[in-house]
Amino acid sequence: MICIPIVGASMPKALEQIISAEKIADILELRLDLIDSPDLKVLLNVVSKPVIVTNRTKLDGGQFRGTDDERLQALHDALAAGADYVDIEVSTPRELLQPFLEGHETSKIILSYHDFSHTPEDLNPLYETMDALPGGIIKIVTYARDLSDNLKMFQLLERAKKENKKLIGLCMGDLGEISRVLSPLYGGLLTFGSLETGQESAPGQIPANALKNIYRVNDGRKNFKIYGVIGNPVSKSMGYLIHNRAFREIGSPDIYVSFLVDNVEKFFIAFKDFFSGLSV
Repeated sequence: MICIPIVGASMPKALEQIISAEKIADILELRLDLIDSPDLKVLLNVVSKPVIVTNRTKLDGGQFRGTDDERLQALHDALAAGADYVDIEVSTPRELLQPFLEGHETSKIILSYHDFSHTPEDLNPLYETMDALPGGIIKIVTYARDLSDNLKMFQLLERAKKENKKLIGLCMGDLGEISRVLSPLYGGLLTFGSLETGQESAPGQIPANALKNIYRVNDGRKNFKIYGVIGNPVSKSMGYLIHNRAFREIGSPDIYVSFLVDNVEKFFIAFKDFFSGLSV
């Protein structure tokens, strides 16, 4: 699934974004912390697709400046008003987090973790800690300092898939861009794409239109192969347009992505079993 964040920054702009986003997205995220004076009932009445309501703290990369009690009250109000899901940070003080999780239907709760500095060497302990808490969906988003950080996330997604757990797992930043495209192929519940360039809610998001129509992340591929271009820079390469269009036209499940690579030797050591062919 593709989720488009609605980032405001005013009610009129948010409403405009909702109308445009619903033409592309499978699900929308209402970022209350990024919308000035959000009217939750008005926003929810306009949305016809499933919606996540998020009120992100500054600690987790958002702009909400109120108290934790106020933040959680907004999420409670969202569920009462008909929101399909709410996103609550695992960093929330436990004395507030536990009652909130236990007081609402777990299938509607996305328990999230964000690290804007790096990707831990081992994501499993974090995943296990979060899995032990009430909540139907786990979301783990970290910052990629190395391209191989994406592999850690893909491995975690594969574990969650085997355990029949719902996990959103993504890496942020330029080096994490491939996770935005490939995480659904490894079992990720959804990926986030911006409505337009400049409307990203996190570093490294790419336009949702590209996720849907170029990379075809919703196609439910099986037995796919990964191809790509390596180099630095790779942002100007048109290879992803040419090759993914060709794959679509011949009915191939394969996919082509851009690998931002400085150290070729290091890349081949980490990714040697990951790809089936490369351009340079």
